Amino acid sequence: MNKRELTAALQRLGIKVVGEKISVASLRKALAAAGAKTFTKKEQEDLIKDLRAKFGSKFKVKPGHEWSPGAVLWSGEEAEMPDGNYAFNYNSWESDPQEKIWQIGVHKDLVKWSDSKGLFWEPNDPGTYLAYPI
Repeated sequence: MNKRELTAALQRLGIKVVGEKISVASLRKALAAAGAKTFTKKEQEDLIKDLRAKFGSKFKVKPGHEWSPGAVLWSGEEAEMPDGNYAFNYNSWESDPQEKIWQIGVHKDLVKWSDSKGLFWEPNDPGTYLAYPI
């Protein structure tokens, strides 16, 4: 699909495209119309406060809109859990094949918290993880 075809497809979905930029507001509106859960900046900030209250100040996390319009939160390999392990381990299949600490690269305690908030984490690259609505 070339750039023009992609732009036309996005516009058919009601997503405003100007040059190479997508309107976040129109993307959120299209996602909501499709039944997807979206989070406001305030909700993202509240999730960050809750994460830090539960997992401590060493858990580095930022609002997802800073990285990707569809992401709720973003974090990376520097995020540390209270047990001293990192929140994310891209190569956990090698270091933790029994999934005692990480489940598909995400710390098991963070998976539980995320499930309770309607989120799942996905690697963008080995050092960056993005949380999206379920």
